[in-house]
Amino acid sequence: MSTAGHRYTIAVLTCALASAAVLGSPSVHAQHASAGASGTARRAFERGVTSLQLGRHGEALLAFQESYQLRPAPVVLYNLGLALRGLGRYRDAIDAFQRYLAAPEQGADASRLTAIRDETSQMQRSLIRLSVTVRPAGATVSIDGRPQTLEQGLLLTDPGAHVIEIAANGFRQFRQERTWRAGSESTLDVQLEPSSDGRLVVTPSVPDALIRVDGAPAGTGRADQPVLPGSHRIEVRAPGYEPFARTVRVGSSATVRIDAVLVRSTGGGGVVAGVLIVGSLLAAGGIIAGVVVSNGLQAEPYNAAWANVEALTVR
Repeated sequence: MSTAGHRYTIAVLTCALASAAVLGSPSVHAQHASAGASGTARRAFERGVTSLQLGRHGEALLAFQESYQLRPAPVVLYNLGLALRGLGRYRDAIDAFQRYLAAPEQGADASRLTAIRDETSQMQRSLIRLSVTVRPAGATVSIDGRPQTLEQGLLLTDPGAHVIEIAANGFRQFRQERTWRAGSESTLDVQLEPSSDGRLVVTPSVPDALIRVDGAPAGTGRADQPVLPGSHRIEVRAPGYEPFARTVRVGSSATVRIDAVLVRSTGGGGVVAGVLIVGSLLAAGGIIAGVVVSNGLQAEPYNAAWANVEALTVR
């Protein structure tokens, strides 16, 4: 199918079914006649259709998922596929369309079902075929944070930009950002390196204090994670307490343990909480002294956005 033909198919599918869902679909009339949970499902469905028509595919996806959970009507499943396709999530859209085609609504138009099959075939041809070889055996492969299952070493994924991560216990994690064109084929051969990472353990004196390591969330109340050898910035914040920021150096195959003592805020500001570093670097050969702490860093203002989760799409 040509690009122009592909766009035409998309336009026909979007307008035809979204309009039918709002104006004349028997499934929609059935939803209007229902009450309770079905009424909530109908309202979520209508929100989804409106968002879909406005091109807000993330909002449409959430609304259709809510509607389908309350009332798994075929027309909702179809529109769910439209939202997923609009987000570029072809694999999930293919799954939704195939489930719809397996059990469409009664009296579904044959020409529309054919158009859906054609669109599904087009998306299947657009998927990336990635041949993956990883060592050691048993390493886990994730794309954009989602674990993947390899079928005889082959992985299908959506076109576009992705983050690939491969991990195994005792080995350094492999991470790579790649961008693929629709329908392309690629190979990935990865030999993980044995881990020589250090370890960083941070225990604040205040339960539920938020911890960040090198600007990334590291836990609440306690953080225990591997880190690359070198300098790392630690920040701990809790409501009602002065924040602090410190830098420590972690050696190869060593552990740095930090007991962070927070002091209550006096309202005057300017006092940075102290950090008590207990112990030393622990390594296989014994105790290595000399944890490096930099006292010249300024604590940043509390950022409430740390706790925010943007959920326009569900993965």
